[in-house]
Amino acid sequence: MYVSYIRKIDELGRIVIPKEIRTKLKIQENENILIDLNDEKISIAKYSFLSNYQKFINELCNQVIEIYHINIIIKDQEKEIFNNYTEHKKYQFEELIIKESINLGRITIYSDYEEGIKNLIKLIARILTIYLENL
Repeated sequence: MYVSYIRKIDELGRIVIPKEIRTKLKIQENENILIDLNDEKISIAKYSFLSNYQKFINELCNQVIEIYHINIIIKDQEKEIFNNYTEHKKYQFEELIIKESINLGRITIYSDYEEGIKNLIKLIARILTIYLENL
């Protein structure tokens, strides 16, 4: 469905994204958006920090999987960024990935062992947060 909105740019160059669009895209206050310029057209899209660092996330997760033999799912607000879930495991652990008080996504780990996995998932979330903060 194609919908158009007309908005004025204020003296600081700001425009208001209509509430209907923010609601549909689940854009929250203080969340980042991506603005692209193609010829003379501007497009605005919801921005995902996590999907922009797919290579780093893949490498980190693959190393953790190799050592711990666990299943990991990493999601941003909308979609999966990493998923190696292949079989049912006994325990499930979840942790948020937060940068500057903004929830960027969630890590879910599935394991046959409970011992140490709570600390492992917190460590992975902190590694991702530190990596993103240093950008």
